[in-house]
Amino acid sequence: MKRKYEYANVYFYDYARKKLKIYYGKGKEENFAAINNIGEDQLSMSHVIDALNYMDEQGYELVSTMSDNSEGTTLVLHYIFRREIK
Repeated sequence: MKRKYEYANVYFYDYARKKLKIYYGKGKEENFAAINNIGEDQLSMSHVIDALNYMDEQGYELVSTMSDNSEGTTLVLHYIFRREIK
């Protein structure tokens, strides 16, 4: 039997405005700062760790990470998670 997974991308976008979001695909996205009452101007790497722990609590496992600095001034960190669909 083939396992089926659903995937999610936690990403931290640091430019003029910081964003910490969880993208589940098919247009479904959560703003981690908003669901935890954190002002976007207050976001830091410690909140990224909080988001990673949140995903673990939701049953997801980390499968890949990457960073994108293609704009030269913008840093985007991506954390790809998956969990088995039962």
